[in-house]
Amino acid sequence: MNPIPFADDPVRGKPISLAMGDVEGLDRGQWLSTSLVDYVLQTSLAGKLPDHVLIGSSNCSTYFHTYNSKLRNEDDTHCVQQMRDGLQPYAKSRYRFISAAYYDSHFFVVDITFDNRQPNVFERVNVFDSLSSTARRRATAVLHQVQKFLSGFCFYKLGHHQSVLQDPDYIMQMAEFRHCPVQTNGYDCGLFALAVVWHLLCDKDIHPSVFTQADIDTFRVALRHGLSSNPGWATMDNIACYFPVLSMPAPPPPPSPPAIEISPPSFTSVGDAQLAVCGPRSLEVANVATERNTDAGPGMEFGPTEEPGQEQDPILDYEDNYFQDNFSSKGVVFGTVDDVLVAINEYQESSGNVLSTVRTRGNARTFVCKIYRRCRQMLKEREWLVDRKQ
Repeated sequence: MNPIPFADDPVRGKPISLAMGDVEGLDRGQWLSTSLVDYVLQTSLAGKLPDHVLIGSSNCSTYFHTYNSKLRNEDDTHCVQQMRDGLQPYAKSRYRFISAAYYDSHFFVVDITFDNRQPNVFERVNVFDSLSSTARRRATAVLHQVQKFLSGFCFYKLGHHQSVLQDPDYIMQMAEFRHCPVQTNGYDCGLFALAVVWHLLCDKDIHPSVFTQADIDTFRVALRHGLSSNPGWATMDNIACYFPVLSMPAPPPPPSPPAIEISPPSFTSVGDAQLAVCGPRSLEVANVATERNTDAGPGMEFGPTEEPGQEQDPILDYEDNYFQDNFSSKGVVFGTVDDVLVAINEYQESSGNVLSTVRTRGNARTFVCKIYRRCRQMLKEREWLVDRKQ
């Protein structure tokens, strides 16, 4: 059973029609109607809300008061029970309720996160009012109705129903009156409330300069002309163009770490020339624990020591387990030097985490350099073919 739309949710409720009189309320100096506020919310947010976010009608205060009054009327027992059955799914999970609420001829925003499964039922209760001087009186009246509705219908005999029911000021213990943009006239409260709702739903921090009166003035004109020509104009794409923070592009994802490229050494003499082909012979990388083979056989074994007369390369660290497992202890055989470079690149890609350290990058570079030095030595000794690259 799907739950009843919470607080006459305009986004999930029945389609709202737009009257020309509502659009004319966007003329300069006019107040917005609650039907226009709900219509714009429905148009801008349709299909965009996660299940745990509930949008209340701008008339939610009247809605809550109407149903709360039925709790005291015995003639409404059947209606009350039907409402409880349809609303009690809201007691079984965590929800966020946001509304551009209209009370005492003024719009303001309530943002409430509640979870009846937790001892502290109200996780967050924020109030945003563009006329902050009278915010507490209005918000207190609406929040009391919200608490009574939750305890009498959604939470009835479930979870922490009693604690919410017994203390009429339970919700006010968590209430915070947050700083937000302030209107400079007596008629823009509806547009300020809508703008706060959109910023909250886009996870933007609300502060006094997140948008300005000038932004609201420009948006009022645009919304008036947009809805006059196209009732579906109020999409989030169009709305975001009039608010600096909403129109900012999302930050790009962090770049992937660059691949570590190992360039082969360059040589200038015949013996030191860059090798392109090793012919049909193969180069063998044998177990690092074996002794270095100096026999002029077809293969070549690499151990921890350098050529005679050279010092051990201090950067080569055989604690690199991936290096040891995949090269040193498997006796990998390469047909050409190009095969060696391919193996090195695969080694880099497969051990990205290991290669994040300078020491291990040194291992890989030292490994390829050793191969080139040994190949160079064999070429000199056996007079293999060497191709020069310009």
